[in-house]
Amino acid sequence: MLKKIIKEVIAGILCLSIVALIEFLPATNSHGKDKWSKFSSEESTNTLPAISPDPIQDKNKFYSDMITSGIYSYCFIDEKKTKIAILQIDSKDSKLVIPSELDGHKVVRLGINVYNPISEDVDVEPSDASIVTRNTQENLKTLVISNGIEEIGCYAFFGCKQLSDLQLPEGDYRIGEGAFSNTNSISCLKRIKIPYRANLYDGVFNLPKAYDLEEVVVDSDKYGRYADEYTCFNHVNINNLVFQGKKGKSYDLFLFMASGIVNKMVINSSVKSLTLYKDQLSIKKMIVNGKKTKIKGKKTSSCYSSEYYPLYLKINTIYTVNGAKVISWAKKNKVTYKTKKTKKVRDISSKKSRKKYKHNWKSAVTKVETYKYKNKKWKKSVKKIKTIYRVYGKKKNGKYKYIGETKTPKFVSGYQKIRVKTDVNW
Repeated sequence: MLKKIIKEVIAGILCLSIVALIEFLPATNSHGKDKWSKFSSEESTNTLPAISPDPIQDKNKFYSDMITSGIYSYCFIDEKKTKIAILQIDSKDSKLVIPSELDGHKVVRLGINVYNPISEDVDVEPSDASIVTRNTQENLKTLVISNGIEEIGCYAFFGCKQLSDLQLPEGDYRIGEGAFSNTNSISCLKRIKIPYRANLYDGVFNLPKAYDLEEVVVDSDKYGRYADEYTCFNHVNINNLVFQGKKGKSYDLFLFMASGIVNKMVINSSVKSLTLYKDQLSIKKMIVNGKKTKIKGKKTSSCYSSEYYPLYLKINTIYTVNGAKVISWAKKNKVTYKTKKTKKVRDISSKKSRKKYKHNWKSAVTKVETYKYKNKKWKKSVKKIKTIYRVYGKKKNGKYKYIGETKTPKFVSGYQKIRVKTDVNW
């Protein structure tokens, strides 16, 4: 009797285990061997409307029949079959120019939807989401993406170890998480320009720690969602970081770079404001050429806590113009700053010599004033430097055109009348 009861209990446990296992296992489909079938509509984290219809949400209809054209493999993403998404590139060439059209169809997407980031909830590796084959990853050095692209998908160009020159398109488009990342190797990427209206998502580049970038030029002031783990450039060293957006644009530095070292940061006069955070960031030289440009500071980013590591924001010196708004911020935060002072150019004389005119004027002195906070006091030092003169020639319509610059009080041009301004910018 006891043996019978034990057998029934064991049988019951086995039945419950099998039922639980069946419910735990994911459902399979006819595309189980296709890496793109790992993405489903249930896994999508869309917060904004994407190109409709979306191949990620209707994979059985679109991904089941990819078309190969030369080095590209693509699928249609609209009912009328006018728009395509490139899903694979297989090329051994060192330079690759992604076309705006392929086989007469408009190329609007590279890879998967930007709203489907690789995360713990999606069982897909970055290499699976990449659209480049091993041939392309090992040989690609220059990548040019033509205008017209609307989305560069998550991890689209993951693993391109030799990529050194990246030319992104102009226009309004989105770049997905980790689109140009490769955390497992040292890339050759040195110069990056983020065009105006490019919409960035978390960890677009996600470069290795302490990676050296020669130059990053930022035109875009957009960001797809607030960075919760990665920014575009995290723990990297940038030699020259330039913010040069259209007039009146404001930037939040944390969306582009939270930690690392910047040797020189240039904020053009067109920029309205830049917000800085206390994180793990060091800026050796900050150039602010706009009088009205504001610098705003916050103690810490919202994502990190000093419980894990020390937070800091170090700015060695700010270079700006006399009367700039950034000076009040520098004083408040006790940051050393420098300004240029010079007088207006007077007594310009012009003398015709053959077909040219020789121009002369009285020398103007330029002084650099350095203000440093030391021993609870601000100390001022003055140093004379060579004056840079910017020369403008008067056209027939009465308007003046910039024609050159000189460090001496004389200039030769084809214009009878000129204007000369001293350059106080850095």
